[in-house]
Amino acid sequence: MVKSTKKPGRPKKTTAKKTTATKKTTPTISKGDSKKAKGVSLFGLGKRQQDAMVKHSQHHSKKHMRMMKDLMMKGSTFAQAHTKTQKKVGK
Repeated sequence: MVKSTKKPGRPKKTTAKKTTATKKTTPTISKGDSKKAKGVSLFGLGKRQQDAMVKHSQHHSKKHMRMMKDLMMKGSTFAQAHTKTQKKVGK
C-alpha cells in the first residue's frame, strides 16, 4: 500500500502571478535643454541629476565632473559616482 505524501490540513493559498516591474528611469532632457557643469555637457542625465551636478561643480574640478558624469551614465548613483571619483581623481 502506498502512503500519501500530502499533509493533512488547510490547502496552500494560490497567488496571482506578479507582473515584472519595469525599471523606473529618470526622464532625459533634450540636447538643447541639457545643462553644463564646468564645461562638461550633462546630456543624458535626468533633470534632478543635472541640477545636482551643476550645484556640485562649484566645489570640484572639470576632470572630477567628467568622470562622475561617465559613471552616472553607466548606472552609478550620484553618491557612488562621487566616492569612486574622489578615490581616483580627487577634488
